[in-house]
Order: sequence, then structure tokens, then C-alpha cells
Amino acid sequence: MTWVKGKHLVKFGADILRNQFFQQTTSNDVRGTFNFLGRWTNLPFADFLLGYLNDGSRQLGKNPNYLFSTIYWFVRAG
Repeated sequence: MTWVKGKHLVKFGADILRNQFFQQTTSNDVRGTFNFLGRWTNLPFADFLLGYLNDGSRQLGKNPNYLFSTIYWFVRAG
């Protein structure tokens, strides 16, 4: 915005930035965690190749995070 009064000139303005970020989850367990400990063949990699799982887990449902930030600044020149 510009304001003129006689010989005086003043310019000023504002800018506002609003960010929103929706993250589905913060867990690393979305795709599952599988443990192969060599319980069946005494070799963990052999258990993996044969598909003999010692234990596993997986997150069910959603755990959303809503992250918001607002940035603003004012400028005056004159």
C-alpha cells in the first residue's frame, strides 16, 4: 500500500504464509517388522529364504499428524 501526504510518500505492506502438512504416520512400522533369528535352521538368512518367521508386527489403522506453521512479516519503506 502506498500513502501520499503532500511531499511525503510512505509504502508499507504485509505478507502472511500459512503452511499445512498432513503426515500419515511417524511410525516405521507401517510396512511391518519381521524378525528372522535362526530359530528354525540356526541361520537367520536361511530362515528368511525359507520364510520361517520368528515374529513380526504391523501397525493397523492411521495415526495422522497435522503440522501447521504460520510465517508473517511486515515491510515499511519511506
